[in-house]
Amino acid sequence: MDHRDFDIITRIHSGLPELEPAADLTDRIMAGIEMAKTGRSGWIWRVLVPAAAALFVLFGIRIGTQIMDAWFEEPAVVQHAELTGLEHFEDYPPYSVGEVIEIAAKGGGNE
Repeated sequence: MDHRDFDIITRIHSGLPELEPAADLTDRIMAGIEMAKTGRSGWIWRVLVPAAAALFVLFGIRIGTQIMDAWFEEPAVVQHAELTGLEHFEDYPPYSVGEVIEIAAKGGGNE
């Protein structure tokens, strides 16, 4: 910017009317600066953020409890015969080779 540009800007500025600032302008500017420094403003930071943090912790505890219960849960022992209904059958069909061998192994009759 050279000297001529500065003269033009000075003439334009001197032709503008003089304005009075608002009485609380300085206070509003300082409050805005304080908010900008902290980056936190209003009820959101005072109420919602702590409430959200508390909910986050409670949900974490609840989910952690469910995961631990699932890890250390004793598996249900189900016999295959109970699942298929085979507990109602005999070990060997009547007059089969398996039945004869079992009787002979126990020292039973002459069959």
